[in-house]
Amino acid sequence: MTTLRRRGTLVIAMLGFAILPLGGARAAAFDNPVLPGDHPDPTVVRAGGAYYASATSASWAPIFPVFRSTDLVRWRQVGAVLPAAPRWAAGNFWAPELVRWSGRMLAFYSASRRGGTPCLGVASAARWPVPVLAAA
Repeated sequence: MTTLRRRGTLVIAMLGFAILPLGGARAAAFDNPVLPGDHPDPTVVRAGGAYYASATSASWAPIFPVFRSTDLVRWRQVGAVLPAAPRWAAGNFWAPELVRWSGRMLAFYSASRRGGTPCLGVASAARWPVPVLAAA
């Protein structure tokens, strides 16, 4: 019984040290959500020493707003993925995914085609950050 108590005490002590901050470091304080407003299906990518985020915009403009942060806490809007809806799309833009690929920034997304058929699209930019990406 004594051995079990010692092991239990050791496990509790180890857990206590594991959750305590080391060296007196403090966690950054922030409020959720860090992007105020309605921004479902967020995506974040790191590029050029900063983080860029976007989110579902449904049928309102801008289509997939782009936000920039250097600390993942304070964000400011710096543009949008699409300046206008592509000709093939009728709206309902959702679930963007920002990806860096071979020196380009890509944004994969879902949208409804005229007639209501759901489709996938991709927008790309040779330079990043840019205020808007070009729809493909």
